[in-house]
Amino acid sequence: RSLLEARNSEWALVKRHESEDVFGIQLADSDPRILGKCVTMLAKEVKVDFIDLNCGCPIDLVTDHGAGSALMNRVKKLREIADEMTSAT
Repeated sequence: RSLLEARNSEWALVKRHESEDVFGIQLADSDPRILGKCVTMLAKEVKVDFIDLNCGCPIDLVTDHGAGSALMNRVKKLREIADEMTSAT
């Protein structure tokens, strides 16, 4: 969401340095539409080799919103997110 809101602090994290041979970005959210929009925007704005979804973070700040490791118990939601993210590229 922070990327879509154009927060400078988040965009600073997705800048590829010229010395990086491989550059990937990890997203964390539980809304398929938001994640799809982020993938589309990142693919257009950043030279990125891969984008992945955080499904392992156990921090309450993340899991309380249904993201991170909370997705491991929500297989239907995880499938919706994967479908949205892969169709967005």
